This record gives sequence, C-alpha cells and structure tokens, in this order.
Amino acid sequence: MFYKYILAAFLLISTGLLTSCFAATLKQDTPNILAKNLKEPGNRSDWKKRLNWPEICDEGVSHISPSFIGVDTYTWYDDRQLTLVVCTTGAYNQGLMFFLETKENSGKYTLLSFPQFIANDDASGHIDTVISGDLTKAPFYKFSKPLLWGALRSDMSNYTITNNNKYRGSGGCGILTSYQIINDQVKVSMLKIKNDCDGSYPSASQWSEIPESEFSTWPNIVLAEKQ
Repeated sequence: MFYKYILAAFLLISTGLLTSCFAATLKQDTPNILAKNLKEPGNRSDWKKRLNWPEICDEGVSHISPSFIGVDTYTWYDDRQLTLVVCTTGAYNQGLMFFLETKENSGKYTLLSFPQFIANDDASGHIDTVISGDLTKAPFYKFSKPLLWGALRSDMSNYTITNNNKYRGSGGCGILTSYQIINDQVKVSMLKIKNDCDGSYPSASQWSEIPESEFSTWPNIVLAEKQ
C-alpha cells in the first residue's frame, strides 16, 4: 500500500512538471501576436519614437495634461495595425494623423495622406499651388494632407474611416467623407456635403451625396501652411 502512495505521488509530481514545461514552451512559442500588444508604449513620448510623427502633431496638444497620450489603435482587415494620433483639438473637431503598419507585426509604419475638400470661398487666400482645374468653375476644391480635420466616427465599421468636418458644433452642416485604404492609399468611398448652415439640422447621413464623377473634376490644390 505504501508503494502505491509513493507511485501516485510520483505521477502527480511528474504530471505537474510536464504541464509547467508545456506551458513555458507554449509561452515561448506564441509571443508573436501578443508581443505587440504587451509592449505598446505607455506614454505619448514613446509612441512618438515608434511612429516618428512630425513636430506639428504635438503643437496643438501641448496645453493638455502631461499624462495625455491621444493614441488609439485598430486591427485592420489584413491584421496590420492602424494607429491614429490626436494632433490638435478644437471645440467640436480634432486634427488626426493615421499610421498604417507596413507589414503585420513589423512595428514599422507609414503616415497616410487623406484626400479632403474645402469650399471655394473658404479656400480663398489660402491656396499655395493649383495643381489642376479651373478655380472659377467649381464650388469645392480637393487637397491632400496627412492631418485629417473633423469629428471621427470611431467604430471603423467595414474597415471604413468616416470623418465629419463640422462647420458648427450642432453638426447641421459640414463635409462628411468616408475613406477606404486600398493598396496602402487612402481613397474616398463616399462624400456628402451640406455647405449651407441654414438652421435646419438633418443628420449628416441625410445630406446630399456627391458622386465621384462630380468631385473628381474639382480643382486639385495645395493649401498654404499656416504661419
């Protein structure tokens, strides 16, 4: 009987050791997916070292608490990480920059540039270069910048980035743009505009949609950088 207890104890100890060894091996063999999440920077300064964003992305948030991070991450459809950074804040809009991982788990990122739109009267006096088009024949102009200005819809449903550049805090007028990332380039998938802040407040989803056949003909410009 005594030997039976000894044998049982030996089996329990052996099983425990094997389980521990297996768990340790599993932990060593599967850090790939977890490593990026476990090692994500805990402060804005370390995020900046990873993403290498331009200095202008810090100027608009320098007044916020030192503990402010202003970074959010999403897993994109191909398992690469899409990271957004708050660069400046306003009363009802924000300026954001987006960084897309070059390869899954690479830890290297590309700064994305967003096609955006501006009413011709708002652009007056702020145009640096006219790339194409006749400025006298279009109600809106196109420009591309890394800084996306507006109120972002954070659900990112269907891997679509939707941004509402609100003219007013109520959101009754503005420019609603949806984007998709195709071959690492940001493309406009939907554009709705309500330029007249006339006191009516339909939801942005009810604004008139502008077909690509129309907005693709608008002049393409470079806006002057603010001094």
